[in-house]
Amino acid sequence: SMVSKAPRNVKKSLQITGRNGIIQQCLKNACAAGGHPLNKQLGIAFMFSGRNFEAPELVGADISALRETARVARGDVLKMTTLATCGHPGGSMSSMEMYLLLWSCANVNPKDPWMQGRDRIVVSHGHTSPGVYAVLGRCGFFPVEQAVAHFRQMSSAFAGHVERCAPGVEWDSGNLGQGLSAAVGFALAGRVKKQPYRVFCLM
Repeated sequence: SMVSKAPRNVKKSLQITGRNGIIQQCLKNACAAGGHPLNKQLGIAFMFSGRNFEAPELVGADISALRETARVARGDVLKMTTLATCGHPGGSMSSMEMYLLLWSCANVNPKDPWMQGRDRIVVSHGHTSPGVYAVLGRCGFFPVEQAVAHFRQMSSAFAGHVERCAPGVEWDSGNLGQGLSAAVGFALAGRVKKQPYRVFCLM
């Protein structure tokens, strides 16, 4: 059965929501995502030629990868919000390319999310968390199916607003616009400590 073949962390969600045919299908797709060709690329294909913003522009292959990854990540957003029966898919989808470009080109490391000297990425409109989780998952910070299966669940790292318990998230979001103040604080701290990291704030 679909439940018996699902990973343990997904089985619980299947059992909870199993009566809803649409949700069943979404979870079935999430369980199968591990075999999707894009998952094998994860953080590799998305390390564009402009990594660390060294290239003046994206090349054709980068643009194609961006478009395809954005398409797949928007599917992740739909799965998350459908399973949770709540969330903000619209803002997540309209922010997708911004998130992909930043986390793919900034000085961050999916294998070491808290590395010294990393760039700070602050998401001020934290209700777009499905988009953030989809991009972080597709960039290799964690398996994206974890976010799909556990978005907005109690004790989950994937809350309705982005929080630092999710790998790759730099700041717990608060009121809309508050992220700008946090980003200024990160920048001032970097100057005081003489650390050359950059700070990006998405509003």
